[in-house]
Amino acid sequence: MEKLRWARSNRSRNRCLVLRIHLPGKESHQAGGTRQFAFGTRTRANLSSAPSNDQAHKRCSLWRGHLTAQCFTPPQATSHVFLTAQAKNFIASSTTMTCIVSPFHPNTMFWRAWEIKVLDSYGTQCPISHSASHSLRRIAQHVFYSLEMGDTSHMSERTENSLCGWLGRYLTSFEFHHLYSRIFRSRFDSAASARRLCSRTHHSRNLAHQLTWYSAALKCIRRANVYDNDVLDAFWASFALMSENDGKNRHHLEAAGLPDFVDEFVRKRLYEDNVDTHGWPNESPINCLALWLLWFTSTEERLKAETTARRNEIIRLVLPFVIVPFHYPSAHAPHNHFAMPLTDNSDGHLRQSILPAYGAFPLYRSGNARTAHFYDRTNLEIGTPLASTAAKLIYFSHRQVTSIGIPIHLPLTRQHAIQLGCRDQIGPTQEDIHELNQHNVVRHLSANAWDDANDDALSASSQLDDDWYRLTDCIHPMEKSSLKNTHYTHGSATGLWQGRILVPNDNAFATILQHVQMPEEFTEQQLLNHTPLFMRLREYHCVDPQDPVPTGGANDGFDDGISNAWIPKGVEVTEDMHEGTLKFQHHDRTYTYEAYHPGSTNSHDEATCRGCQFRGTCDVVYREHDDQFLAERSQGVVENDADVDVDVDESEDEEYCVTRKCNGVLDIALVGETDFKHGQAWNHYRFYGRVREWDGLVALVRIPAHPHPTTQGLGVWVFSGYIVGGNNFVGTWRELGDVDPVVPTLESSFAMTRREDVHS
Repeated sequence: MEKLRWARSNRSRNRCLVLRIHLPGKESHQAGGTRQFAFGTRTRANLSSAPSNDQAHKRCSLWRGHLTAQCFTPPQATSHVFLTAQAKNFIASSTTMTCIVSPFHPNTMFWRAWEIKVLDSYGTQCPISHSASHSLRRIAQHVFYSLEMGDTSHMSERTENSLCGWLGRYLTSFEFHHLYSRIFRSRFDSAASARRLCSRTHHSRNLAHQLTWYSAALKCIRRANVYDNDVLDAFWASFALMSENDGKNRHHLEAAGLPDFVDEFVRKRLYEDNVDTHGWPNESPINCLALWLLWFTSTEERLKAETTARRNEIIRLVLPFVIVPFHYPSAHAPHNHFAMPLTDNSDGHLRQSILPAYGAFPLYRSGNARTAHFYDRTNLEIGTPLASTAAKLIYFSHRQVTSIGIPIHLPLTRQHAIQLGCRDQIGPTQEDIHELNQHNVVRHLSANAWDDANDDALSASSQLDDDWYRLTDCIHPMEKSSLKNTHYTHGSATGLWQGRILVPNDNAFATILQHVQMPEEFTEQQLLNHTPLFMRLREYHCVDPQDPVPTGGANDGFDDGISNAWIPKGVEVTEDMHEGTLKFQHHDRTYTYEAYHPGSTNSHDEATCRGCQFRGTCDVVYREHDDQFLAERSQGVVENDADVDVDVDESEDEEYCVTRKCNGVLDIALVGETDFKHGQAWNHYRFYGRVREWDGLVALVRIPAHPHPTTQGLGVWVFSGYIVGGNNFVGTWRELGDVDPVVPTLESSFAMTRREDVHS
């Protein structure tokens, strides 16, 4: 053990730091030999209650003695210094209380409940050695962990300020940054920031800044005052923490009380300042963040533990965001656009209609963002997340807690229905209702820590990468989104999806559309019907030198054919699953797409790819600041979701670059249908559509699969939304037909989650 000199030279004045660490009362100390050192004595002992199942922690050394400045009279209580893998070289009193086990290292005692005092004493000068300086920094690391994590309920404000001031005079700015970065790495998740931005985010001063921001947010949440002036900033930090969560971040937020805090905020403040909006809740940044944090912190167990009345209250509060899409935007740019960024019309203005009750339609969100110092980025724009998307996830997650009732008059199974003479009848059986209840409409984020030893498992934060990139890249519809990042991961929509559609009552919908004031009786019972939704989707890619199918619509920079999922009307769509091709026949020309199979290479050839020929290489380099380079990118190059090589120099002046291999993908198309089993219960449909490259918005048109008496009146519906968290498909559907996209029509919400890909 190092010899420690705990007196700090400050002319003739020395300061002595005394930490009182509460030891468990059951500890037994077996005394050993006594040694002289520094300004007192120490007696070696063993900490016999240390865990025995881990060889590294079988025995922790405990040191007993007085460590004080020369002229200071120590307290009568015997002092101790102990060593563990988490903490060492502490000066501690023998006050007896209960210890806490570290949540991240179960075999390590984590001594957290301590009282800290700063004592002054006079004495002769005693320079601190290098080893003592290192030891004091080790003490400071654990002291500052308590302070920065906001765990100071046991400490007076005067004590905290005194300690911070003392350590502030002792540690240099470099030592502060180094100390803070070590605390950040040990207490917070850091993989997402390096993956999304660059490894430069892990420079000590960047982590130090982030630690300060996150810690201030945790302190605000611990104060448990939803009217605190710092709530908005705390919500931004909490949103960033949950977006980067791989286990540690969520633990700290839940320990601080975020689930109850944001739940209380939504119940008390969601409708705050709604006079100017005629009673409708505001889509303010604080409300958007509150709804997303409510979704992030929701779990099945927590929702089931709530009373029915409290669940229904949340449903009632978020309902306007869910079913009034002409008041709350559901995409980062209106879905009538496919070619992005937007271009001005000939009159210099975006084409919009004016709704007497709500204003301009469709809704554009340009510039709705916060500029923040985020790791190494001093002016990073982070878009305000869509309130409607979070509200849909909240609504369906609360509603799915209650199972659907099973009418006893229905046939038991499909076979039973056939025996009853209903072979050709479309309709559910009791077995079909059971299937609906067995699978969730939306899937909650995993609350478990990511096991980095499992190479096959995606981390929790990586499943939110596309969602995060949409917020940082897709803020201004008039600007290109970043080409360095993905907004739709290849294969995200593939598989069997199950969910529900909300179908509004026609009269109620028309009333809402025409009246300014939010109705007093705004309840789902009066407005909505629920319908099951099933689809099995497959993904196809247009690979250079093939050309993508043109967009539909009026080709006027506004209507890109959303009424047919951005595909021209009259196109013949042919899928050959054996050959793995999808063909669009349009105006005597065939556009061929090839099936996407995860882990398999496509038909891309550097010799025939126009993008590779233009660059003279298959390598695609995206530079951080070279806007001209990105603007002149070949049309044949789009981002890939694999094989990323990031080159970052330690120099702050070095430009961040991403190098990828060109895969030649120019466009993504989706096709699918309802499985036969689900079609017999809920009608047979076909689906086809595309993915908008700018932000990853998915558009699908649903049409009846074949003529049938029960299909009359079903109409053609268009679904548009985002894959959220890699598992949930959330958005709105519209009954479009030939309706002009500038005119609102019957529209509402849907949500689905991906099921295990087993064919029915």
